[in-house]
Amino acid sequence: MAERPLLVNELCHALAVETGSMDIDRGKIPSIETILGCCLGLVTVDRETATVRLIHATLQEYFRAHPDLFHRPHVTIAEVCLTYLNFQPVRKLSTAYTSAPPTFPLVGYASCCWGMHARKELTVYIKTLALGILLQFPEHIAANLFILNERGIWGCGRSSAGFTGLHYAASFGLHELVMGMLIMTNYKPAERDP
Repeated sequence: MAERPLLVNELCHALAVETGSMDIDRGKIPSIETILGCCLGLVTVDRETATVRLIHATLQEYFRAHPDLFHRPHVTIAEVCLTYLNFQPVRKLSTAYTSAPPTFPLVGYASCCWGMHARKELTVYIKTLALGILLQFPEHIAANLFILNERGIWGCGRSSAGFTGLHYAASFGLHELVMGMLIMTNYKPAERDP
């Protein structure tokens, strides 16, 4: 269900996130060996790319053919990503980072992909979590990581200057969040950005 293959450290951190918490409990970050053991041979680590993947393509096909096997997977992933981005230590990270810092490896995936999952099923709780990030732009690390990841698409430079939370929500096609932000911030779309 992830938008791209997750790196080992990204998956380990994702599995340790408790929605509603303000920081990750590093004691709850599972080892990759534990994860592989729990998956009973259905998951492996690609040693060349350091990503976690299903053992065989037919398993992926099976999951696609049976979408009801997992209850609201995109809601869960969006909540985990947004909870992670709302962690107090993550909110304090410098926007000068050009990739996820080793202490918070999931921040890259979370910054670039939470909206894709939220677009598939947007809940009130996801909106609340998202506003915590969107209203902090461009001072949040997610702004710069998203721009660096998407600059080819947007034709942007290497800076998040002038890129607002409104742009961020709009880039994911989250119309309901965009409308909510327009109302909340009394933003005038006819005016030019600074």
